[in-house]
Amino acid sequence: MEWLFDRILLVVVALPALVALSLARLGTLQTLFGIAHLPERVWRDAGLATGFATFVLAVFGIALRFDPERLGPQFVATVGGALSQEPRLLLGVDGIGLCFLISTVGLVPIALLSSRRETEESVRSWIFVVLMLESSLLGAITSLNLHGFLYFWAQSLPPILVWLGRWGGEDGPGGDASGRRSPSASPVCSSSSSPSPR
Repeated sequence: MEWLFDRILLVVVALPALVALSLARLGTLQTLFGIAHLPERVWRDAGLATGFATFVLAVFGIALRFDPERLGPQFVATVGGALSQEPRLLLGVDGIGLCFLISTVGLVPIALLSSRRETEESVRSWIFVVLMLESSLLGAITSLNLHGFLYFWAQSLPPILVWLGRWGGEDGPGGDASGRRSPSASPVCSSSSSPSPR
C-alpha cells in the first residue's frame, strides 16, 4: 500500500487511460478471434467504476494528504528520462492544480451518469473518449515542465475533436435535424461578401 501512495499521482493520471486502452484492446482481440463483443453495459460500468475510483484515489490519496503549509509542488513524480539528455515527464500538484484536479475527477462520474440516455448508440466510443480525455486533462493539469504539458495537451486533442465531431450537438449552428453541417456553415469555409480594404 505504501508503493501506491508514493506514486499516487501517476496512478490517478494513468488509470483512466489504462482502463480505456485495455477495453479497446480487449474489443480488438475479440474481433480478431471472432468472439462476441463485451456488452455495452460492461463498458458503462467499467467507465463509471474507473471514474469513481479515480475520484476516490484523488480525494483520499492526494487532497486529504496535501499540506497547504508547504510551498511548491507536492506528490512529484518523474516518468522517463533515464539518461540526462532524454526528455521526461515531471508531474506534481500545487494548491491551484489541486482545485483543478479534484474538479476534473469529480466531473467525470457526473458526466458519465448524466449521459446514460443520450449516448445509447455509441457507448463504447463515448466511454473511451471520456476516459482518454480525463487522463490527458489530468496530465496537463499536473505537468510541471513544458514537455509534459505539451505532451498531455496534444494527447487531449483527438478525444476533444472526436467528442465535438460525434456528439457536438444536433440542430447546432449550421446543422440540420440529422446533426450534419452544410459546408457553407463551417467557419473555415465561410467568407464575407465584401471585398477586403486595400
